[in-house]
Amino acid sequence: MDRKGAIDRIKRAARSEYAGTKRDMQLGARGVRDSMQQKIADARAEGISKLTNEYKGRTPDEKRLMRKEYDARPGAVSGLTDEQYPGAMAARDYRPGIVQRAQMGVAALADANAAPGLKGDVARTATCTGGIAMLTASGAALADLTKFMMQGANVQQERDEVLPS
Repeated sequence: MDRKGAIDRIKRAARSEYAGTKRDMQLGARGVRDSMQQKIADARAEGISKLTNEYKGRTPDEKRLMRKEYDARPGAVSGLTDEQYPGAMAARDYRPGIVQRAQMGVAALADANAAPGLKGDVARTATCTGGIAMLTASGAALADLTKFMMQGANVQQERDEVLPS
């Protein structure tokens, strides 16, 4: 009985430790996700603001042409005033850059890692496995580079031996 009770206490402690670690990982992932989403929103607002200012600086003929093009597209909002058109067009035309796209990827990965249940468990496992795979691939690439460099050194040494004679 005493041995079985000790084993049960160890199992409960291990489950409790695992649950605490899992909860900490989820909270960390949520923090990363929220941070990335804020950065993405800030970059989007800045990009839209820049486009809006650019559109406001156009000549009247260019503005008229842009407005006509905007109205011809599906999903165009009707009834906008002349002051509202540049903002609406900028929101439509804004495209995130490579940094924002990378941040979106990090946010999506963090969101999956923060998920409770099986989805989160699978995402965390896949994240760790992907990290290990990247390390393995970079190690293999480094080994190939070293081998290539050594072959070049051997060829150069052979040339040096042939030339003096």
